[in-house]
Amino acid sequence: ALLARLLDQPETRVRAATVLESEYAETGDATRESQVIRVRLEAEADPKERLALHLKLASVEESKLGAAGTAFEVILRALNEAPGDLALWERAAELSKRAGRPTDLAEAYRVHLVGGETNEAAKIPAEVEIELCERAASLHDEQLGDPEGAMPYLGRVLAKDPTNHRAFGRLKQILTASERWAELEALYERAVAGTSDEKERIELLNQIALVAEEIIGDAGKAIGYYERILAIDPFFTGALDSLEKLYEREERWADLAALLERRLETATTQEAVDIKLALGRIYLDRRSAPAQALGHLEDVLRIRESDVEARQLVERLLELPELRLRAAKVLEHVYQAKDEIRQLVRVLEIRREGAADESERRDLLRRMSVLRDERLRDDGGAFA
Repeated sequence: ALLARLLDQPETRVRAATVLESEYAETGDATRESQVIRVRLEAEADPKERLALHLKLASVEESKLGAAGTAFEVILRALNEAPGDLALWERAAELSKRAGRPTDLAEAYRVHLVGGETNEAAKIPAEVEIELCERAASLHDEQLGDPEGAMPYLGRVLAKDPTNHRAFGRLKQILTASERWAELEALYERAVAGTSDEKERIELLNQIALVAEEIIGDAGKAIGYYERILAIDPFFTGALDSLEKLYEREERWADLAALLERRLETATTQEAVDIKLALGRIYLDRRSAPAQALGHLEDVLRIRESDVEARQLVERLLELPELRLRAAKVLEHVYQAKDEIRQLVRVLEIRREGAADESERRDLLRRMSVLRDERLRDDGGAFA
């Protein structure tokens, strides 16, 4: 009783509270124990001692008085003084769950982490801030069912650590689910800028290119992303395949031709034949470059004489005076290999008509006569 009265005297208040704390703990008087711990807190100036007293007070409130909510409030006050203490935040999370107060914990995270550039925020080390932001994001996302509420914390994590894959992945999911495409693009751009690893940059650009191509339906943006990939790796197959398709869809024939010419550098023999056939078609029908078309088509027919489309395209080139003789030579090889004698005689005649040398004309005429006589049984034609 005497010690209790000393609590009312300013000069003895703290010393009395210290002695009474042990006594009340031994006698099980938790209410008074809580009161004297509060008295000690009022006078204590040392940060470490204050933290210990806050934790002790929260324990008394929770374990002895069954007041989890009051214990939670004690810890929140402690966080105002030590916002960078992870153990203190863990205690706050535990008590908020027991007290059924997750929104109050969310508010504490907001105040200390995203409430503006305050002195409090400056007290939190970067690695601790990242951990707390991840916890805050998880609280909003998993307990409060508020994924958008998690976004500021995930963004803050990435601002501190652009390579944090967990934060990036979850923020990507949230933005995709809410169809916030501009923000998603910005997220990817920051991630690309934040890494120097070429493989990772290519993967990020490829992902956002697929979003632009398949979800947003913006071919122009998709093309831009794929072209940025090729600036890093000129032979990245996924980007080459996608650009080939997109250039054709958007009728960007010059770009498509340049892309296919590049693909020839790494193509197998059979792949090269298909690419050259496509180039022949593009140069003839889309680029008004018949000479370039014929060069590729000649290569196709040298390897694949039976290719009908290539042969038909070269037949069309017979109509162009400047390419007529060259096209006839290409077709001569094809029809001779396929043993199509009438067609062979026809192209030999075209060659004879354009031959500048008399001996060459005589040789071509002789060959035509032999073919007509021996293969076509055309005696009249043989002497034409």
